[in-house]
Formats: sequence, C-alpha cells, structure tokens
Amino acid sequence: MFILGIVPSLAQPHVAGKYNPIASAQTASGESVVITDVSTTGAAGESVAMTLSALAPTKIGRVQVAANSGFGVVDAPVVQSLTIAGVAYPVGWVQTAADRLTIEAAAEINLESGAEIVIQWTKGEEVLPPAESFRAVMEQAPRLDTEALPNGNETPANSDVADGVDLRSRAAISEPNALDRAAVAQGDPFSRSQYNEIPILDKRHKHNTCKKSGNTLKVKRWWEPGTQEAVDLVEVKLPDRANVDLYASPVELYFGSDAKWGWGRIKLQKEVDYSVWRHGNSVYFELTRTHMRAPSTQKSYDVEVELPYSGGPRRLDCSIQLYGKQSSLPEDPAQFNPTSPKNFDRLDYSHAKDTCTKSGEMVTATSKWGNDLEILRQGGVDVVEVKLRGAQHLASRVKITDSKMQLRFGSDAGGWKTLNKDSDYSVSVSGSSVYFTLKKIQKHANRTDYHVQAQIPLLGSFEGCNVELWRQGPEWFDRTTPDLDLRAAETPREALQWLPPSAKNPALPQRCGVDVALVFDTSDSLLQHQQGPKASRAAGLSIINALEGTGSHMAIYNFASPARRVNDIHADKQSLNDEEGVKKLRAAVDGFNTTFKRSEHGGTNYQAGLKQVPKGEFDVVYFITDGLPTTNNTDYPGQGFDNGNHINKSDLSLAVEAANELKANGARIETVMVGVPSITEHILNDGFFNLNRVGGKPEKWEKYDDYGYPSYVDPQKGANNDIPSDSVREMIEIGGQIMMADKPEFDRRHFEITNRPDIWRAGIRKTESIAADISSPDAVTLVDKFSKLEDSLRELVLKNCFGSINVTKLIRGENNKVSPGHDWTFETSTEDGKNSIVNGADGKGRESRVIDKTNEHGNYGRKLDQKNQKAQTAQRVKVVEQQQPGFMLQPYAENKNATCTATVFDGRNNKWKSQSVEIENVDDAAKPGFTVAVPASAIVNCSVVNARVSKLSLTVKKVSFGDDPKPLDGSKFELYKVAGSERSLVSKLEGENMDIRDLELGNRYELVETQAPKGYQLLARPITFDLVRTATGVQQVQLIGGAAQYPEVTVSQGTERNQLIMQVANTSKPELPRTGGPGLIGLLTIGAAVLLVGITLTPRAKA
Repeated sequence: MFILGIVPSLAQPHVAGKYNPIASAQTASGESVVITDVSTTGAAGESVAMTLSALAPTKIGRVQVAANSGFGVVDAPVVQSLTIAGVAYPVGWVQTAADRLTIEAAAEINLESGAEIVIQWTKGEEVLPPAESFRAVMEQAPRLDTEALPNGNETPANSDVADGVDLRSRAAISEPNALDRAAVAQGDPFSRSQYNEIPILDKRHKHNTCKKSGNTLKVKRWWEPGTQEAVDLVEVKLPDRANVDLYASPVELYFGSDAKWGWGRIKLQKEVDYSVWRHGNSVYFELTRTHMRAPSTQKSYDVEVELPYSGGPRRLDCSIQLYGKQSSLPEDPAQFNPTSPKNFDRLDYSHAKDTCTKSGEMVTATSKWGNDLEILRQGGVDVVEVKLRGAQHLASRVKITDSKMQLRFGSDAGGWKTLNKDSDYSVSVSGSSVYFTLKKIQKHANRTDYHVQAQIPLLGSFEGCNVELWRQGPEWFDRTTPDLDLRAAETPREALQWLPPSAKNPALPQRCGVDVALVFDTSDSLLQHQQGPKASRAAGLSIINALEGTGSHMAIYNFASPARRVNDIHADKQSLNDEEGVKKLRAAVDGFNTTFKRSEHGGTNYQAGLKQVPKGEFDVVYFITDGLPTTNNTDYPGQGFDNGNHINKSDLSLAVEAANELKANGARIETVMVGVPSITEHILNDGFFNLNRVGGKPEKWEKYDDYGYPSYVDPQKGANNDIPSDSVREMIEIGGQIMMADKPEFDRRHFEITNRPDIWRAGIRKTESIAADISSPDAVTLVDKFSKLEDSLRELVLKNCFGSINVTKLIRGENNKVSPGHDWTFETSTEDGKNSIVNGADGKGRESRVIDKTNEHGNYGRKLDQKNQKAQTAQRVKVVEQQQPGFMLQPYAENKNATCTATVFDGRNNKWKSQSVEIENVDDAAKPGFTVAVPASAIVNCSVVNARVSKLSLTVKKVSFGDDPKPLDGSKFELYKVAGSERSLVSKLEGENMDIRDLELGNRYELVETQAPKGYQLLARPITFDLVRTATGVQQVQLIGGAAQYPEVTVSQGTERNQLIMQVANTSKPELPRTGGPGLIGLLTIGAAVLLVGITLTPRAKA
C-alpha cells in the first residue's frame, strides 16, 4: 500500500497568525515511492499526467496523493486513465476529492524497483500547481504507538490532579490517519495545514505562567473558549537554549481548570490524543481528529503543558500559543450519535411530568410516555436519549461499563420491565447526550402510567437532564426537511400534467330569456351552516320570481357526495312562462326548509353535481358551492374511504372533464363560491384519505408507490368537534398531519410527512383558479358570506335582464290549446331611433333596429342599454311581427295586440314586484304589433298570440230590401282577396252557385255585385270585410266602414260548421252606376247596433 502526500520544506518560515505552506515534492524518509513528474499532456495540453516511481520492490494495495494547492481544477479531478507498470487498470480504482486522490487496488500488484504509476486527469482552467505542492507518504511508515484510553472506572495515568477526570472521547481509540502520522515526523505543522492564531486577551495575562519545578518546565495559558474557535494546535515557545527531551518524562498536555471551579483537569495522552515534536525553539502538540476539542461554552479554562527540562537560563521566558485550523468547527460534529441519520424521528409527546435527580454519582432521568392516540400511532421507540445539560466532555465522565447503568419501561404501580445491557441495548455518548440504542423496537404498553427511566453513572456536576425518545424511519424519511410553506405560490397550470385543459366556456347569451340550470351544493358544510339553507332558498326564489314570464326555462339540481343528495331540492327543466312549471321550481327550492343532519353523504362532489345536468339543454349552468371538490364518483362510495373531507387531484380532474362535456354541448358554466376564502390550496395526491377510514379496512388500504400506506389526520373543529376543516391548508394550520404508515396492519407505525409535499402534494391551486377550472376565469364569482348570496346571484343571473324586453309568441290551436310559436320573425326598434338595443355575441354592439326569430320555446329577448337613462324615465320600444300564412293575430282584452308586464326589484322590501304595462297597437295586417315603454332596470315580458286560420264557408243570399225581404234571382257577384293595394279574384258567384268555401281567418275580402236582379239596382259600393277570431275564440265578420255604411247587409250563422250567411238586400230604385274599390274604414262588431253575426267555434277563453 502506498500513501502520497505533501512533505513540508524544512526552510518554512515561522510567522504568527495565518500560515501558507511552501512545499516541495519529495518522499518521506524510508518510503519506497516518489513523485517524479507532474505535467500537462495531450495536443492542446488538455490533460494532466502525474508519474510516481517505486524506489524498491513491493506490493501495491492502496495509494494516496495529497495536494496542498489542489489539482488545477475547481473541485475534484476527473480521472481519465490509470496505468501501473505499463498496464491499464480501471479508473474506478481511483477516488478523488478536492485535496486528495486515493488509489484502491482491487488486486495485488507486484512492483519492481523503478516501476511507474501514471494517473491522468482532465485539466481545468486553473493554474496547475507545481510538483512541489504534492507529497507522497507510504502506508508502511512506522506506526505510532498508542495508549488505550482508560475505561470509565479508571483514573488517567500520570495525573497529578486529585480525583482527576478523564474527559476524553472514546472516539480517540480510532487509529490515526496514516497521512497525518507521516506528517508528524516532519516537525513543522504549518507546512501541512493553515492555522489561525487564537489571541490572548490582555486582561488575562496575569493567569499565564512559565515556571520550573525540579526538572520539569510547567507552562500555563488562560483561554476563554467561549469567544474563540476550538484548539487544533498547541505551541510552547521555549526559553532560549532550552534543553527539552521529548523522549523523557513528563511530556503532558492538560485542558481544564481547578476542581474548585467545578471542573477537573483533562489529561490528554501522547500519540493517542495528540502528536508532539520539536521544531526550532518550539514544541508542538497537534491534536488528532477526535472528539477531543476544548468546549466552546466553558468560561474558566486553562491549557497546561509539562516538559522535561534541563539547562537553560535562570530567567525563564516561555509561553503557550493556541491555533485553530481554518476549516475547523468550534466543536467536532457529533459521532456515536445513533440518531444523527436523517431518517430518525423524535417522538412527540408531553414532557410536563419528566423528572431528573442525582444521588451520588447516579443520575436518574424519568419521562412519562403518554398514551394519547397520536403517540400510539408513532409505534414505539428505537433509541432513548438522555440529555445532560451543563456536563461537557461527557464521553469521559459517563461510566458506561458500570453495572448500575440501567434502562427500564413501566411504573411503580404497574410494574417495570428492565432491559439488559448488551443483549437489549447498547450505550454510546456523544456531545452532551447519552444514547441507549435498542436492539428491537420497544412498543408502548398503552397504559396511562407508562414511563421511560434511565440510570446513568456520572462523574462531576451537571445542571439538569431530560429524556427524548427516537425511532428509526424508512430510508426515504428525512426529519431535516424544511417546514412546509403553506403560503407557497400557485403551481403553474402547465405543470399540472394530471389536470385536463379546461374547454372554452361558451359566451353568455346577450338576452334575458335563456335556459338556466341552478346547481346547489348541499354538502354538510353548507347544510349545517347557520345561513346556508336559508340563503340558498332565498337566492333560488329570487331568480325564479325575476325570470317568471321572460320565456326562460329553469331546472334545479343539488349535490353533495352523490348527485341529488336531497331528493326534494330538484326540478327538471320547467318553463317560467308556465304557471305549473313555476310552482314546481318554487317547491324545489323550498326543499331547503328541511332539517338536515350530518351523514356519510356530505362531501363535495363537483363531478356528480355537473354530470346530472343534461347535455345540450341549457344556455347557462350556475354552479353554487361553499367548498372545493373533495370527492368524486370513483371515490364515492368506492372502498368507503372517502367521506369528502379534502381535495384529491382526481376530485378536480374528473370535475373538469364533466364540465368540459357540458361546455362542448353549448352550456356556459358560471361558478359561484360562497364563503370560500381566496387562498392557495394544497391538493392531495390520490389515495390520501382520513386515517379513521383507511385504518379500519387495512385489507383494502393500498400502498402508495414505495413509501407506504398514506393517510391524513384531521383534528376536527367546531363546538362538538364534528365539523372537519374546510381545506387541506386549514387542516394543517390547525394541527392536522399528512401521514405514511409502514404497513396497514394494526401494529403499524405512522410517520408524519407534512413537510414532504414532494410525496403527498399534487399541486398548489388558488381557490378562484379551481373555480375557473370548471368554468373560466371570467365566470367566477366569489361571495364572502351567505347573507350576500341572494344579491350576488341576482346580479349575476339577471345582468342581461335588467332593462330588457322579452317576447313570447304563442299559437292557439284547436280546443283553445296554446303552444310556443317557433321561428316567428320579429322586428324590434327604438321609437326615438337611438342605438340603444344591445347587439352581438359579445354584447358590445348597439343598434336602433334588430331582427330576431323566436326559439323552440317561442321566445326571444333583447337587452337595452340604459346606462344614461334616468330612473324615472322609460324607453319606448316598437315590436312588430311578420305575419305568417295560415295565422292571424288574436287580440287580447280591449282589442290589444299584446299583453305586457314589468318586473321591478323593490330594494326597500328586498322583493320583486310585477305591474301591468300599457301598450299601443300597431295595426298592420302584414306586420301587426305594439309599442311599449321599458322602465329603467325593469324586466318587461310580453306575450303575443296568433291563431291558426280555420277554413270558413260564406253563402251569399240576394233578397229584396224592406221589412219583409223576398229572395231574388239573377244576381252575380265577384269575391276578391285584398292585401294592401293588391286585389285578387277568389270566386264568381251566380245562379245557384252562391257558396264560397275555404276562406281563411285573418284575411280581408271585398264582395262586388256585378249584376243585380231585374228591376233592382246594383249595390252602391263593394262590401269590404275581415274574417277574424276574437280574444274569446269567436270567429266573426268585421265589416269595414261600420253598420251605417252597410244597411243592406245582414250576417247570420249557417246550418253547417264554420258557415256564415251574408244576406244582401237590393232596392228597386233607379239603377245606380257600378262602383269599385274599398269603402270607408271602420269596424262593425257584433251587437244590437250592428249587422254582424259571429260563429262560436270554441268555448270562450282569453288569449
């Protein structure tokens, strides 16, 4: 085996403070290898080759190369090749660090004298140090004799201190590093390491002494380690011409202070705790790398040296100088600490009843190990730690071999279980703690009086003690993980690969009369809220009342863990123009008056809530919830694990898929969140359910990857501790935990992984982002409390209704049955000609005249821009329809072409009120209609009824004029249909053919006599009339011009169905000239004063 290292230059100057060595590449005396060359190689000097030569035949096993100034690279060198005696070997044999390179040969290799070892590595950008900065040290250098440490019952040898206490660490038994041992022989420590001088405080000079006692030189130095680093090197500056023989006795090094200060001196052992040599006029004690570092908290401390001394001047002048390595820590990292691995977890329980006592040299530390459920979940203890405060250098003060050392579990009342040292546990000391490492896990006995008690033999004083219990977790567990940041930023949407993209949300229809679905959350959190049911009912009723008569359709749905959790809060799609439909909708929201109890169905299943809404039937779905999605159709009921407490990633992803299906079929989704704060929520991965659930069914509990069995513990809240927290974040804030069990069975151990979001967290999402995931960012309404739900929902649902006119076209058919008028064309215009009608899919256009067609429900609506309209004024709108063949406008009462009502919200009483609105007819046979005033922010709903035209027959009879009319023969007539200025012949009547069939209601006709009976004169003018249906369903003839214009005409009902008889009288006066064209315009209605006969075809009914 070979060890290579830096050999110091003997000409190294000695300067106080910081030392930078200047070394030459050479081999220590007696070694059998030498560094012969260090140079760059390769075409561009991209590599470095180091050549070592064997000085004598030997076997190679392990070689070390140390570089004081590095290898010319930033970190560790990257080895390219290894050649030994001309043979290439694996580069894996070479291990590198920034300041050292080690060759571990996997096989024995014989080296002849002069055989070369060549190591080649990649050159870095830094300057390659000279060959002199490297050193080679051979492992076969003479071993330094070591003196074993005494056990805890022994007093250190050669100590002149009464009751001296050996405070050295047992770690010093470890073999000194061969590289360091070889370096000791070179004399000057500053050629190997960089040291910082630890200065002497001026006010303590009086405590520093240099004196001779017989043939012993005693030197003492005061030190305040509480303000300085630890000591790695002690230099004794000798008097001039001092004669010191390091091979004689005594050569001693002590740390500590007099016993009266509470401390005994610490005697270190030569060649075990330190190496000593003389260089120049100084003697150096170089501490080995063990626990033996002076404590950093002791306030009264000395460093003392005793050396064999002879000769020299009578006047002594000597001192001690202390140094610390620049890389040294104030105290060495703890060794012999079994809990130092990161996967050890300290058990969390109350220490309020812990006790600590001492009797003689025996310390008794007792801790009451509680049996709360949280403690029992931890599953047992692997290590018992007893911390002894104020007892430094503990490793040498604890008598670990003392038979009185004891560890036991139990109590005086319930009995104790005493463990056997060595067979049940081992003891180690590190820092200020004593550790009992158990050979197997010690389970809790699940008793209220269960204790852990340790008895420890301790030399010297201490301030107090306490017990900590530890358990060893799985390899992936890391107790040093930083605390979870609950306020961490939202995860970017694109990073959530498990979350489907949200489909485009259709635009909100820019009209009032739409098909609406209200989906209400009926989860436990809402139904048990003091205002939840009441506010939901009020909001639903408010929307129903406002939309009544607008031509809208509405459905009511509810959901919790399942869809339709509350059976009564449900109504399929109903027309808000239908009285029975409105009753069903109101009855559905009245279902919120039911008294609700918490149940297993009280989660928040967005997926179920959306899935129950029929696809393609609604313009807008208003999704009203007071929480985040906490379950889905897969989890519920599933294995019965998910009672819908908290959000898992599938709860959201499946909800988005359900929402996308509705959007793809034309429905816009508006999300209304009530009482949900705007926070960043932490979403659980799938499989994390309440421990109370999964723990009860271990056979169905699924393992999560390679970690274990996942769960969470919700501490619950509320007056009766029965309401879980509303979110994962809130659960953690109030003390909840994310857990991972090592196995599903009852004797499992749970490890908290709340601070390991890399395991349990699927992502972080803002609450409004979750709402937008199922709708869109522009379709989210956050309502901070239930008392505001009614107003918020009203503003949201009715924003296109305030200041609107909604027209419903109805068709009256046989038996007075009314049906929607689909695909009728209406023209809406402003009477003042201003561009006040909202137009366009985005609602940004403004027009003075628009054309609409009624939908399948017979509705259309238009919103008016009333932004600058004063509250006390109304905007007049003209509405006319394009009359269709086979139909006629059927007037309402008072012969009105339409009936209109205005719905206005009464803010003072928080109620909607409706009132009739006056209209004015637009009488145009081709485009009949009306004008109406729309008050500011009102919803004006109008209905227009058309009747299908029935086929009528008209029989014309000619009689003589007078009180006793007689039938006359020889007349001829022509019947014309009149449409505006156009006249078209319908039929010619003469002889016995005086019947006209298939006449249509809603048309105007003109009867012209072309030949009068002999001796009688022709009629003075044509007879002009309309065939109409009244508001009561009666078909009749309306004579244009009135009864006074037609004294010769009488109308009666015929004997056949739908037959009218028109009797026309002629006078015998001299013949008058023929005339044509329309007569005076007027209406002749049925009554005592007019000659008009109506035929009642159906029972009387209003339109």
